[in-house]
Amino acid sequence: GVASIFLAPILDLIILRKAFPMGYLNFKSFTDFIQAMFSLCITLPFFPMRKGLSPGLRIEIYLIILLIIIYTFIKTNRIWKSLLAGYLFYLTLFVPASITFINNHLSKLLLKISPTIFQGTGYLTATPTLVVIFFILLWIWIRILDRKILLSIVRGFRPIRFLFYAGMLIMGIWIGLEGNLFRLYYLNFFEILSLCIGFFGLWIFAVFINYYYDFAGDEVSGQKNPLTTNLLESARILQIAYIALLIGLLILGTQNGSVIKSAVLFVSFSYLYSAPPARLKRFPILATAILGLASLSGLLIGYSFVHNNIDKFPAGIAAATVICVALGFPAKDLKDIAGDMKTGTITIPTLFGYKNGKIICAILEMLALIFIPVLAGAKSMISISVAAIIAILIGGYTMFSKKFNENFSLGLTLLYCSIYAIFWHPF
Repeated sequence: GVASIFLAPILDLIILRKAFPMGYLNFKSFTDFIQAMFSLCITLPFFPMRKGLSPGLRIEIYLIILLIIIYTFIKTNRIWKSLLAGYLFYLTLFVPASITFINNHLSKLLLKISPTIFQGTGYLTATPTLVVIFFILLWIWIRILDRKILLSIVRGFRPIRFLFYAGMLIMGIWIGLEGNLFRLYYLNFFEILSLCIGFFGLWIFAVFINYYYDFAGDEVSGQKNPLTTNLLESARILQIAYIALLIGLLILGTQNGSVIKSAVLFVSFSYLYSAPPARLKRFPILATAILGLASLSGLLIGYSFVHNNIDKFPAGIAAATVICVALGFPAKDLKDIAGDMKTGTITIPTLFGYKNGKIICAILEMLALIFIPVLAGAKSMISISVAAIIAILIGGYTMFSKKFNENFSLGLTLLYCSIYAIFWHPF
């Protein structure tokens, strides 16, 4: 409690009888850094250092590590997990204290690999590096404390859909660069990676909030997710959703104001789609239009990362994104027809039946693909011709497949959008 706050300075007064200069850790060589990282010597109370953690703080950290080891052993009954948990806590403190040394050596390494490609990453700031390292440590923490949470995220994050929405973010960066590959080299790749990690947190929120409110329908439709397979109870699903949301917003909050505003838009549209009282997924076309706005938010996150604002975002691409997702995404409801009928969710398949619904969804998908180059702008007829060919493939698959799988349509759509943005959009 409050007493622990005063423990470190009291110990410092007893041991040193004077103040101790706090500061970042520095090492004479990379070997010294590795030795300190794996030996725990940096936390020993009387390990000689001119600055860093005071002896009192190091004693307090040792006590916390001991308590973490005891708690983890009680929770897991595994000695190796307990020791690893204590060491991870040490790393959680050691990495920020050594971040200046880490960034200096990492920058030199990247510039040595390729001075051209990594010229924007040549000077690393603390925040994106810490985000990447802590993201890795977080997965290890989750694995130690609750393996079910790790499995629920890995099995339930819908990789193809995430690839689509994350693809929107990357495409937004590309649009911000106006299709200039050489301008990409001036960006800090660690900041881009940090941006994607933050967006992943928002995505986990969107997916898990959907699992929570769609449980009844998913159970009837036979959809496998962490809730319907009893991997986690509903309260834990909700906890994961909001913790992921908090982490994602905190990470994206380190970017410029337009990025965090676009991120809030993405979260808002995701919540309006899945959760009551709005629960807009109940209404055909309007539901997928909301998903179109969420996709546009992903584009805006990437674009504002480059431009710091969205003032000059191409209106044609914005319109194409919303309209084409609104038209192309109703096909995803084909697999949920039983659950949607049970819960009273109105979709094209529940309105017109499975067979007629497949035909209507296929036509809408084909229109959506062709509208992409028409609305966004095309500098040649080749882009429209290729869109028509892919539209026929997707429409034919949706219409004649015995068991519809949205991954095929999403994958081809993302592939076309990527090729279009790289080669055919008139920047």
